[in-house]
Amino acid sequence: MNVKYFNKDGHLNDQGIALYVDALRKNRVEQLPDEVVDHIENCLLCHQKAIDLYAIMEASGYSEADRHPSLEPQPARRIALRPYWLPAAVAAAVLLVLSVIFLTQKDLAPAAGPVIAQEDSPQNPRPPANPPASDSSQQEQPPAPKELVPPRKTTPSPQAPQLIAANFAVNDELESMVGEVYRDEGFEALSPAVGEDFAPGQPINFAWKEKTSERLYLYILNNQEKEMHKVILISNRFQLDLPLDPGLYYWKLESEEDLLYIGKFNIRPADAK
Repeated sequence: MNVKYFNKDGHLNDQGIALYVDALRKNRVEQLPDEVVDHIENCLLCHQKAIDLYAIMEASGYSEADRHPSLEPQPARRIALRPYWLPAAVAAAVLLVLSVIFLTQKDLAPAAGPVIAQEDSPQNPRPPANPPASDSSQQEQPPAPKELVPPRKTTPSPQAPQLIAANFAVNDELESMVGEVYRDEGFEALSPAVGEDFAPGQPINFAWKEKTSERLYLYILNNQEKEMHKVILISNRFQLDLPLDPGLYYWKLESEEDLLYIGKFNIRPADAK
């Protein structure tokens, strides 16, 4: 293991994450050390850190014209290398934090208004500080005891089974495309099988036959086409550990320009066998 890119816990350090993101943006992942690529393909934590940094650098408008010291060797001359990605990432993070603080303080600030002192007037006399004592004959009587009402019996809501059943309803538009291969270059989906069942919390392995260096996008959708998860990949496999509610789900694999495949799987209820 190249300790230059890993911390003491065995995860990629900031330098390793930055190197991976630079290679991903320049389409030069094949030039990375094998241990960096293997680790980030199998570690969900490091993979998510790389996606977050990738999004920050895209939002900051960082130019890809600069040469990278590891991915594109410089000519044999003495030059001073500089961390070209760090200023853009720090500036974007600071701007985001300041925006959140400003909006939060603006929402929490109480509305200030003028305080108007009311003066005594014949139309609006001030009540006396000590009201006169009332006659003993007009003293308050104790309130009558309230009538006790027996508690109402409640019945369990019958909507829960109906809601679970609605999560398994078939999406006609997506269903018509399930199992179809949209690339004529030997693509083949290996797992999960179409309609395969999984228990709640069980990891789901996605794999396909076609190793490529281009960026691929894996989407997890529920039966209402709501996006539940998205991940950027450069390999032909991925393990999903995200907890999902019982229901029918579709997974869609796309490249930068094309739809490659649509599959589906089920998360069965916890009491189902």
